[in-house]
Amino acid sequence: MRLRFCAALALLLFLALFAAGASAASAQFSASCPACGEELVLSWDSSGGPVLFLPGAWDASSVLLVHSRWDTFLLGEDRLPVSAQSPVDLTPFLGSRVPVFTPEHKSLGSLQILQGSPVLSLHFSVDEKKLSAVNRSKNNIITEGMLSVLEGDGSVSYRGGVEKLAGRGNSTFAYSKKPYEFKLDRKASLGGIPAGKTWILLANYLDISFLRNQITLDLCRAAGLRFAIRCVQADLWLNGQYQGLYLLTEKIQIRKDRLAITDLEEATEAVNDAPLNSYRFFREKRGRLPLLQGYEIPNDPEDITGGYIAVVEKKYRMDPGSRPCFRTVKLLNVRIKEPTCPSRAQTEYFARLVNRMHLALLSPDGIDPESGLHFSRILDVSSFALKFLIEDFTKNYDIMAGSQYFYKDSDRIDPLIHAGPAWDYDLSFGAMGDHPYGAYAARTHTVSNNLWPLLAKHDLFMQTVRDLWHSAVRPAISVLLGETEAPSDDSLRSLEDYRSGIAASAVMDARRRGTRRKVHQQVGSNFDAAVDFLADWIARRAASLDELYAFPAD
Repeated sequence: MRLRFCAALALLLFLALFAAGASAASAQFSASCPACGEELVLSWDSSGGPVLFLPGAWDASSVLLVHSRWDTFLLGEDRLPVSAQSPVDLTPFLGSRVPVFTPEHKSLGSLQILQGSPVLSLHFSVDEKKLSAVNRSKNNIITEGMLSVLEGDGSVSYRGGVEKLAGRGNSTFAYSKKPYEFKLDRKASLGGIPAGKTWILLANYLDISFLRNQITLDLCRAAGLRFAIRCVQADLWLNGQYQGLYLLTEKIQIRKDRLAITDLEEATEAVNDAPLNSYRFFREKRGRLPLLQGYEIPNDPEDITGGYIAVVEKKYRMDPGSRPCFRTVKLLNVRIKEPTCPSRAQTEYFARLVNRMHLALLSPDGIDPESGLHFSRILDVSSFALKFLIEDFTKNYDIMAGSQYFYKDSDRIDPLIHAGPAWDYDLSFGAMGDHPYGAYAARTHTVSNNLWPLLAKHDLFMQTVRDLWHSAVRPAISVLLGETEAPSDDSLRSLEDYRSGIAASAVMDARRRGTRRKVHQQVGSNFDAAVDFLADWIARRAASLDELYAFPAD
């Protein structure tokens, strides 16, 4: 009964999409796995003929395979009969292109069948026209839809509504493989990550190893950087069409199970009658700081000292009249990410504090001339030293601005500014042609509005860097290189484990998206070559920093 129901459902869904002129318009085949659920995948019409991408969690020995025109057809040289009403074993055909025939043995062309790795698989069902609009502009948002999430073992971790699906990213949104942000209609734990509603899908389009972001985020957690972002690999289907291999991550946001600091926005909402974004947005360019942007909110909670999440920003992204931000006296550009609607008092408070930190770092003695405070009394030295090492080890191209986050809790809990979480490493580990040797964070972009070389000028900071290299970061890198075993309670593992865990999905992504990338000519032309390059680069980089951060001889 269940098989007949699933077969009928698969056929009806496919024909409905086909009739609606949605993404099935060019699809010749659809497939579903009765033992795994009701998710439907459609073939992609490549220049070489249709390709069917199957989730790694599916049982390929029992798949309902449907043709758009023929209720029954023959598959392979042995003419295996295939019917929309009966599951078929596709395992003999995986990875190859097989001929397809009508029941009368007339050729219907061929079909390539690929199956992914046992990673998370996400299946969105949304309005096709709205999806096209989302892929054209980040200003367009889908506010309703459905999502099914299958874990690598085939279990269902979410099946329900979607409140939001939108494009995200800056330069990465320009590529054909779009990054996304989505919000569930209820909290769910995906891929073992603690439950949440809002999630990020990183496309990693420029990284054909698919590992730069993942290994860096996992390295941060293993090294002890507080609130390091958790992530898992995932294959993505939109309206049945395979999009590629993505990295599913938490969103950087103030939440109990995310960045767990004081929620200042919630406290502000409690003392105001109207929605915070309904109040007037102000832009001030003639005050104590060169630029200040926020909201004219009438009431503030008693404590406005935290929490804040901010990111060092590029000057051209400091949009007038749309984003809360500020510029320090010495021209450090900072966007306030949370609160999303900071009041004037909150914006001024945090801007003055960051300005004080910036001036202290610029001072030869590390002391802010106005307050008399040493930088170690304004920022958390250990977290900044750990983040410095991550930027230095990876030779992160975005070291100056764009993804350099920091945060601050309420003074009642912690008065210091902390570095992190780490974010955005697809252009690291030699992806931009950087060799793996020598100092980087202390010497690159040495201008007054880059915090890292400013910190490196102070002996106290660099001694902490040296200590943490040996006690925290280097041991984690040893796990990555396979020199030591990974702790059982840690997500970090060897590069070879990462490679084997996504190899089949990397093949699917390459078939769907190709491997030509403007920054990857020097780092390998395919997945295996790219991982080999990564492993060699990391080993050489670790050896270089072992020498650079060696303790002085007694």
